[in-house]
Amino acid sequence: MVPQSAPRGKRRRYLRRRLGTGIIPVSGICTPIVWGLTLLEQRAVVKPKKRPLIRPLPILLADLILTLLALWLADLLRHRIPFGREIAPGTVYLTPAVYIMVAVIWAGCFLFFGVYDGRRRPFGDALRSLLAALSMSLMLFAGGLYFTRMRDFSRLLVVYFAVLDFLLLLLARWAWTVLSARRHRRGEALRTIIAGGGPTALEIGRRIQTHPWAGFELVGYAGDGGTASPRAGAPCLGDMDHLLELVQAHDADCVILTLSCGDTLPLAEHILALQELGVRVYLAPDYAGEIAFCPRVEDLYGISLIGVSDLRLTTWQAAVKRVLDILVSAVLLVVTAPLMALIALAVRLDSDGPVLFRQPRVGQDGRIFTMYKFRTMVPDAEERLQALLRERGWEKPPLKIPDDPRVTRVGRFLRRFSLDELPQLWNVLRGDMSMVGPRPEEPRIVQTYTAWQRKRLLVKPGLTGPMQVNGRADLPLDDRVRLEIDYIQHYSLWEDLKIMALTLPAIFSGKGSY
Repeated sequence: MVPQSAPRGKRRRYLRRRLGTGIIPVSGICTPIVWGLTLLEQRAVVKPKKRPLIRPLPILLADLILTLLALWLADLLRHRIPFGREIAPGTVYLTPAVYIMVAVIWAGCFLFFGVYDGRRRPFGDALRSLLAALSMSLMLFAGGLYFTRMRDFSRLLVVYFAVLDFLLLLLARWAWTVLSARRHRRGEALRTIIAGGGPTALEIGRRIQTHPWAGFELVGYAGDGGTASPRAGAPCLGDMDHLLELVQAHDADCVILTLSCGDTLPLAEHILALQELGVRVYLAPDYAGEIAFCPRVEDLYGISLIGVSDLRLTTWQAAVKRVLDILVSAVLLVVTAPLMALIALAVRLDSDGPVLFRQPRVGQDGRIFTMYKFRTMVPDAEERLQALLRERGWEKPPLKIPDDPRVTRVGRFLRRFSLDELPQLWNVLRGDMSMVGPRPEEPRIVQTYTAWQRKRLLVKPGLTGPMQVNGRADLPLDDRVRLEIDYIQHYSLWEDLKIMALTLPAIFSGKGSY
């Protein structure tokens, strides 16, 4: 490998010789996930100009110190606060063996659950891995106390310890986020150029700019013809054909190559040349296109392969989600029963016809189920639809019709606040739907889906979901499906709770309700 200090002529001869073979000198491929977008990192032999901001070992040591501090504070609280069973004078719970046991168990579980995997992830994903690691650590700690005959260890102390440890680790991660953002403002982040155009490049740029604490600073784009969309939020620096010159001119530390730019760029040549400059190189799959999957890297005797798995929830995720659905829907059915009785009376008095509207919808894996809603239209709404289409010059009905004359007075009020959907709580309790998920669609719409759009059918449809908290009916179909597939791909219980919390503000805002 020719060092950076070698004469320019010697470096050119070396590059020419290597480029002619088409060999890329890499030490491996990994898949850091940058806020939901998977980037394939080409690890070079040349030392990068800047190290990433996420360094596992110091963070692990800091977490262990905080955990042992939480254990000491828990012991202090147990002895000082007069709560629980009285402690005999001279009782000592924390011995050196206990501290060592906690340090070993916590370190092992944190590493096993990927708390320090170096990925730039949404906070909910990081919190989920932290909670999983803490839960397993506490169970192993309790088992260790039992098998080492420390059965008189205070249970209340363990409760104090669990709460304090979680709070301290959560506070530390918040402080790390603030510190990383400050380092970014001081210019310590990786100066990044995104090579390529289209939705993938723009989405990566947007996530870099909205997550300044993650260690990337967007310098600009290298796009086709030197042009870039004004939505990009950063300038287009020039053509991809001049990528190496742009990297040197703007002192870039990192380049993200979108795979869609492979037709324009000889990727092998540019990856090699960028690595020779000491630049970190990432390859971004075209996630904004007609594909969505959960990637994993596997090794085939030295060759890195990207495994493609479907977007289904794990057995554990599905079980927890179902338990949450049953509990929440059962409670809400009881709480809203008087309100639903009043709504039923209002619907019946406002117009003739049934109180409930029943319609076939497509559920998980394409199964058809009957969805229930309060009726918001006149009884002969289907017969009036053809006349309405001719009147407005439409060939086929849109997903939602603004100012639909078929909607009754009570129906308009119910739609305004989504009260017409309360009977769907019964669908949730039965298992046809979930509290959170993609919108349940009619069979006629599902028949027009592409293979990519059908990915939304891999989970149960939801009473609420990402569409309801991001614009409701105002969103075009493609944008709505993209939101829903992103929800499935990065599913977490935390995300479900967040969407449920955001549903009420979205309803009262009235945006997209008609």
